[in-house]
Amino acid sequence: MAIEFNSADLVRITGMKPRWVQALAEKGIIHPEPETDKAGTGVPRRFSQAEAIVACVVATFARRKMTVGALQRVATNLRSKLRKEGMAGHILDVIREGEPAWLVVSWGLLLEFHYIVKTADPTKGRLFSDVFGSLEHSEDGVAEVIYLTKILKDVV
Repeated sequence: MAIEFNSADLVRITGMKPRWVQALAEKGIIHPEPETDKAGTGVPRRFSQAEAIVACVVATFARRKMTVGALQRVATNLRSKLRKEGMAGHILDVIREGEPAWLVVSWGLLLEFHYIVKTADPTKGRLFSDVFGSLEHSEDGVAEVIYLTKILKDVV
């Protein structure tokens, strides 16, 4: 059986307020399981493990005061990557094993996600070397690094 989370779980793991989680679901930024979305009073929304990852990453950006539109863009692109590449399960397996995992998001015309795990020694300056080349071609040359091992510790 797949692990699922309710709204209270998302409040706990994201550190955000209940109304915030509710608003994200109502705006379509996070997607509840279809049978629980708008199912009426007394039916709590449930979210998949992949959607819990999306909520945690979106919460990280929300704390930086990003607009709702930008949060929607992050959620949509990340969700697509999690589904298409089977990344969600791999990320969680790596974290369960105690290995480091990062998500690097570079901004530009296309929102790019680079998932990095078990990288070279950070003290030698080789961390994220494959990302630096892509920043040359990004609109503003800026990327955000999220330490997934920390923000997803309560999802695994």
